[in-house]
Amino acid sequence: MSSFGQVKLSKVWKMLENCADGYIAKEQKHLWRVMYEGKTFPSLQLGKRSSKTPEVELGNVQKMVNHLGIDQDCARLYLPQLRKSKSRSK
Repeated sequence: MSSFGQVKLSKVWKMLENCADGYIAKEQKHLWRVMYEGKTFPSLQLGKRSSKTPEVELGNVQKMVNHLGIDQDCARLYLPQLRKSKSRSK
């Protein structure tokens, strides 16, 4: 499954509320800074300000989920278009 495309920012917030309890999001000049369990993802897109329903790149959301260590299965419940991350074997 590809992680290309757009996703509504409102759906990203809903996923974070349900899958990353206690997350904090701070709006910066050009980006959102999302913090969760001591980790920070400093570059979640704001989305188009002129839009009533701003959208962000799905690949950017996938990077955030991976970086913050958010449960992949939970995230896919709210954003089914997210791809499964490949497990790394050592």
